[in-house]
Amino acid sequence: MPDPTHQTPEPRDPANQPGTPGVPIVSLGEADGQALDTLLTSRAQGADQGPAPAGSGERVQKARELLGLLDTDQPDDPPADLTARTLAAVRAHEQRQRFSQQVQMLAEPRRTLGVSWHQVVTAAAVFLIGTSLLIPVMERQQADSRRISGAANLGMTGRAMGQYAVSNEGQMPRGEVRPGMSWWEVGQSQAGHQRGIESNSAHLYRLVWKGYISSADLSCPENAFADIARLTRDHHDWTGPLAVPFSYQNQYASHVPRLNEAPDMALVADRNPLFDVYQGRIIYDATTPMNAPSRSHRSTGQNVLTANGVVAWGIRPYVETLGADTTDNFWTVDGVDVYTGRETPANPFDSFLVP
Repeated sequence: MPDPTHQTPEPRDPANQPGTPGVPIVSLGEADGQALDTLLTSRAQGADQGPAPAGSGERVQKARELLGLLDTDQPDDPPADLTARTLAAVRAHEQRQRFSQQVQMLAEPRRTLGVSWHQVVTAAAVFLIGTSLLIPVMERQQADSRRISGAANLGMTGRAMGQYAVSNEGQMPRGEVRPGMSWWEVGQSQAGHQRGIESNSAHLYRLVWKGYISSADLSCPENAFADIARLTRDHHDWTGPLAVPFSYQNQYASHVPRLNEAPDMALVADRNPLFDVYQGRIIYDATTPMNAPSRSHRSTGQNVLTANGVVAWGIRPYVETLGADTTDNFWTVDGVDVYTGRETPANPFDSFLVP
């Protein structure tokens, strides 16, 4: 026998079908709806019992029993940190998604750039190799530039010496000296100069003192100890051994030839490597070979000015000897192995360049 409290479900409306096919939509019958409305109205008025429509007492009682089940099942209060825990779980999930996307991007070629990580690493390696090859080239270019600049300054020094010679009966720059005096005491006081005690570098500095050239032009760009800012025409020598830019023909001979008498004679060159500086004083370095190049250009060679005004670059310290088929080492004096700072040229045409 069918249940009188239920009505036969109406045929399904295809427009109201749930997601799962074949599941019917069941609604309350009219009598059940009236019984439930009566019960809810009674409760709203504060009365658990109230009059029911005729013939619906049993329906109202069943509805009351079903609603009573909801009163007996009291839900637990939510934990106090439920919101914070929920948000933390959401953030953790989002972070895992971002990390997964980053891993996928690293594992696959970058479509936005059109290159892979392997190509980036290869390009970086090529760049490093190119840089390692380019740096020595740039250093050589800088060294060549300094060498050319030094040669230009030597050329101006040669012109200044020519002007000095015209004004001084063809002589080289030279003060009052005699053979046997010390020629490596650089940086004397004014009082020392007045007593006639000079270093060989002081003879060359006469070009600045007499106004034929500036201290900036009478310099070598390779000299890191140049004291150009302090040097003026009021000085008579460089401030110390390290500041001297060039080695000059030794003037402590009884006779020094005029410029026109020895056109091929070496007069000025980058610093003589046989004479080093130790504790502010010049010393002879016996460990350096007699034919070693100047240290001024990283020991690759030296610029040399000859008496005829020509500036040339040479790897070895040699010039042709006047009137002979031999060469002259302009760092040394023939027959001298140890130097004390009082040596003189072997003859008037012997090139012997010293600080």
